[in-house]
Amino acid sequence: MIKERKKLKLLTYTLKVLCFCNMFLILFFCITKILVNPETNMDLRHYQWIRGFFAEPADSLDAVFIGASHVYSSWVPAIAWKKYGIKIWPLTSAALGGDYIKSIIENIRLLHKDALYIVCMNSFLYHTYWPGIHRLSDYWPKLYRLKMIFNQYSDGLVESSDITEYIAPLMRFHDRWNQLLKEDFHYKIDGMKGGSSYELFLDGAKDVSTTFYDTSKRKEIDQEALATLYEFLLYCEKNSIRVLFVGSPWCVSEDEKAMVNYVEDAILSKGFVVINLQNYLDEIGLRPEKDYYDDYHTNIHGALKITDYLAQYLLDNYTFPEKTGGGYESWDEAYELYSEVIRPYLTEEELAWLQLSVTEDK
Repeated sequence: MIKERKKLKLLTYTLKVLCFCNMFLILFFCITKILVNPETNMDLRHYQWIRGFFAEPADSLDAVFIGASHVYSSWVPAIAWKKYGIKIWPLTSAALGGDYIKSIIENIRLLHKDALYIVCMNSFLYHTYWPGIHRLSDYWPKLYRLKMIFNQYSDGLVESSDITEYIAPLMRFHDRWNQLLKEDFHYKIDGMKGGSSYELFLDGAKDVSTTFYDTSKRKEIDQEALATLYEFLLYCEKNSIRVLFVGSPWCVSEDEKAMVNYVEDAILSKGFVVINLQNYLDEIGLRPEKDYYDDYHTNIHGALKITDYLAQYLLDNYTFPEKTGGGYESWDEAYELYSEVIRPYLTEEELAWLQLSVTEDK
């Protein structure tokens, strides 16, 4: 009888501990969800690109476009869907270097195993810095975040002393109590499939014609970046990953364009496919005096042209599943939402191309 009471007491104690642990974890994740939310407009954009990606059904995307700001300022997902019937998500982060692209693809391959991975090769010119690392981890779902952090740790990209901060971002956001807004309790995916809508992209314009370098020169990138590139190419080859490398048509400097050319040569030497868009400026129809908002990024006008050109290239050179039947309502809705956002900023020619009417806001 005494033994039975002890067993019962031990069982009761164990159940209480388990209940407490479960309640603690639920409370911890609820608090994390509230506090680890966008603090700035830049954070909010990353929230949409990353959380939106993980909200897409598995194996539903034709391609994933990975890279830094050149991706989100040049690819318009909803327009590519409407005009060409392809679903390509921009999984992007500002200042994303080539050192993290392998880790990203390792993390998402099981979600979209048959997708084409489009990689912006400009990213291999530089390394991801601290804010970019957080943008890549803070908004990822818990299990995917853990997998990504340990992939990065095994690749030597994250120090052991920093692992806890990336696994539990609450450590960095814990002092946000006095900054909370009502939006922090119900952030939602905006439904535009990763389409950019920040003001500078929509309404910004800079004449970059004086710095719009056209060069065939080659300049070697640093050895660490080159080693990262070759490691990534080997990873793609060993795992039979379908990958297309894209060069962004930026206007930063002659040296950096020469380095992109060098990266292109290195990729081609290993037998991978490259389309360097800076070699097709006339075909794309880019106007350096109107289609950029700074030396690095195209605005909505340049992005529509690049999306049009690249989407046609993809259809001409790759096979994607037929889109028959239903199941595409969210992409149709994304086009309706996004077209309303961009309509006031478009030219008459662009409106006609998209078959949109002119509004009073125009």
